[in-house]
Amino acid sequence: MNKKPLLIATHNQGKLIETKDLLKNSSFDIVSLAQQEKSCVVQEDQSTFYLNALKKAQTYQQFYQMPVIADDSGLVVPALNGEPGVFSARFAHENASDEENNQFLLKKMKGIEDRRAYFECVVVYIQSPQNFVWARGTYNGEILEAPQGGQGFGYDPLFYVPTYKKTMAQLLMHEKNQISHRALALQKLLIKIKEKGWA
Repeated sequence: MNKKPLLIATHNQGKLIETKDLLKNSSFDIVSLAQQEKSCVVQEDQSTFYLNALKKAQTYQQFYQMPVIADDSGLVVPALNGEPGVFSARFAHENASDEENNQFLLKKMKGIEDRRAYFECVVVYIQSPQNFVWARGTYNGEILEAPQGGQGFGYDPLFYVPTYKKTMAQLLMHEKNQISHRALALQKLLIKIKEKGWA
């Protein structure tokens, strides 16, 4: 079977590995931005996860002239009025590390009893400028008072998953990829892609 090239529009190695794993049984040949000779930079300056994902998908599709999957995702904490939200990757400052963002989150949540939170992911698949589909996935949990676990990336060490009694960073990849916001969004997206006859 000839597999169609599909660009995963992320520079985040954690996201790339997870997405590749989730799409391993699809009819796509997964390629990454790191494999491209020309580079294209997209500013994530939109107000929602959906608009950021759509902007990335459209820009990369036009630039590289191939189908693209782009996502935007982040952590939403209702007690912080939805922060960090679309600023999840740069919560502490513009070029913040995961560690800095986690520490900044802990600082902002000091003394807050309501520690409910959820991860949200919006993924967009674009075949051509006028042909695209999108899907959203969310996963609920709680914010711990100290990080636990060394797997995953981002806020995973602080995000407690009650059903597993572990943080996202303590789950094995196959466990995380059964329940994560990205997994749920991609599963929904694949159904839509197949319904359109694009895969």
